[in-house]
Amino acid sequence: LKLWIRTIIRRDQFHATKMKLVWQGTKLALKNVPSFCSSRFFVCNFNQARCCSGKYLVKYRNIKNPNQFNEVVWVEPENIKPWDVRRTGDLEARSEIDGCRPCQAYEKLPEYLVANDVVKKLASVHYNGKQEELKLFKQDLLGRVQRYEGDEESLESRIALYTARIRNQHIHHAFVPTDKSSRYLCKLFVDRRRRLLNSLRLQDYRRYEWVLERLNIVHRLDRHHDVPTERDQCMKELVRMHVDEVKERKLRELQEQFKSEQKVFLKEKERALQHLNNEKQTIEQLSSEVETLAKKLSTECFDL
Repeated sequence: LKLWIRTIIRRDQFHATKMKLVWQGTKLALKNVPSFCSSRFFVCNFNQARCCSGKYLVKYRNIKNPNQFNEVVWVEPENIKPWDVRRTGDLEARSEIDGCRPCQAYEKLPEYLVANDVVKKLASVHYNGKQEELKLFKQDLLGRVQRYEGDEESLESRIALYTARIRNQHIHHAFVPTDKSSRYLCKLFVDRRRRLLNSLRLQDYRRYEWVLERLNIVHRLDRHHDVPTERDQCMKELVRMHVDEVKERKLRELQEQFKSEQKVFLKEKERALQHLNNEKQTIEQLSSEVETLAKKLSTECFDL
């Protein structure tokens, strides 16, 4: 058949029986549609039905009882975005910076130490914007892992800088969830930090573990989140698992039934064996009597 017949059925009419479709004067019947199917059906043969849900395709051919798979339910897994905290591996959020702390440029100046309270207040982070808070946060993370003061080129320091940027993007994304540039930057920083962590792991594994502990992050070596989860493959696996469970359950029930009937069977077997033994004894007795009679007859005939 080269032509396709399409009909859209409401979801509350899935279990409708004897639904008839007409194609060039030929009646095609579709009965007992499974409940997990979509609302669009494409019928192209007498014993073939295809149900389509978006880009996923499931085929049912020559199924005597399609309702036997109603217990199989596929729940689509949550799609974790690359900028999500559960995927980036950051176990710690960006720490709050005290607003009374001086800016990074004024912190070590001797004039700041002898200045009055008004000047110190104007030189604090609270009056200089969020960029100064981010600089102090980067400085705090660098202080955890840098090899010496002013170190920003080692692998540990670069990982700390990317960690500060990622956590800052998390704060920004919480306030502006529709910012696409923020999502792109977060994913870019995560990929770069992953490459640096891979390099550090190959060079010095002990320092790699120490950096993970100091920065409180998790590094996933496999990219299992990027593998797409397809409904077709999952449904095949779920149906296979369901069939195995049903088979094991029926075998278990059959075994329990045989065990319960074993006593009755043994009694009947014993009774039957006793009956056979009795019959065997009677037959042997009759055969011995026949043999004695035959001997007597043979002797009488010889005397005559």
